[in-house]
Amino acid sequence: MRIDKYLTTKYPNLSRVYIKNQIKLGNFLVGDKKVKPFYELREGDSVALAPGFTLPDTAQILPNPDIKLNIIFENNDVLVINKPAGLSVHPRQDKNGLPLLREIKTTLVSGLLAYYPAIANVGDPSTSSGQAPLLRPGIVHRLDKDTSGVMIIAKNQNSFDWLKKQFKERQTAKKYLALVHGLLKNKDGEINTLLTRATGDPTKQKVISLPALLPSDEGRRAGWGVEKDTHTTPSQSPPQLRGRGKLREAITRYKVIKEIKGYSLLEVSPKTGRLHQIRVHLAHLGHPVAGDAKYGDKRLPILPGLSRQFLHAKELEIALPDGSKKTFLAPLPADLQAPLDALERI
Repeated sequence: MRIDKYLTTKYPNLSRVYIKNQIKLGNFLVGDKKVKPFYELREGDSVALAPGFTLPDTAQILPNPDIKLNIIFENNDVLVINKPAGLSVHPRQDKNGLPLLREIKTTLVSGLLAYYPAIANVGDPSTSSGQAPLLRPGIVHRLDKDTSGVMIIAKNQNSFDWLKKQFKERQTAKKYLALVHGLLKNKDGEINTLLTRATGDPTKQKVISLPALLPSDEGRRAGWGVEKDTHTTPSQSPPQLRGRGKLREAITRYKVIKEIKGYSLLEVSPKTGRLHQIRVHLAHLGHPVAGDAKYGDKRLPILPGLSRQFLHAKELEIALPDGSKKTFLAPLPADLQAPLDALERI
């Protein structure tokens, strides 16, 4: 086994990036020798910390009973909630891969731990060894902090593996409501691009238009720079894409439900689950989500009464571990319904 993989398993509270950097710096030694992250451990090798080097303290996510859950459905395997806007799903990580101290009891997972403590041990096997709390217990998919709507959470490991496989293999159906600026030329369509981290702002995503760079399917067949549903960086990329970092395929379908006073209400169905996918895709079309501070255009008017991005996960269709297929619904919340009603009355 490679030393970086061994240490990631041994110290699940530390990020892989942090561990690799510390190996490169010589803070993890094999015997008394500095090695590279891809060094293959041999029988008899001993891994030790360099003299004077100490591991960072563990920051533990704390349960918080004040974070109440709006439960849509629950059984022995899953918990389905209507997540409110303004609530992050899990804490962000610091440079050591630990949860930020100011967020250890302010996110959805703190509410989950208070409601169902056994969920603390539910998660990816690669990060669950009992040595440290999971950063995302039970979480198989996410919504942005200021996006509301349906979320499903696994209550045990079998359920976690079952649900995660469905999301990975695109066997679920998700529908969102989004109010966007402007009137779309095509009233229904599909957006198919690559996404990568924006240069200069790692908190944002940037669209790379695959058809413009790779006009045929040749690039796809070659696997050039395109991530499907894995988390490994492709070994090859075409010259146009080199230096851009990880590139992930992102597919979003949409249709116009209603046009209102220069806005369009859309039903949006993401086929992939990339960070900020719907928001960045609609902004790429030239029709950003109303109220979206990150991807919106500051020159566009502000919708009166709207205090966050108008994006709501209204429906999730998924098969449960018992084999039953369910559709879960979450009505449009008042903080979105009110400005929409006001807009229609103008």
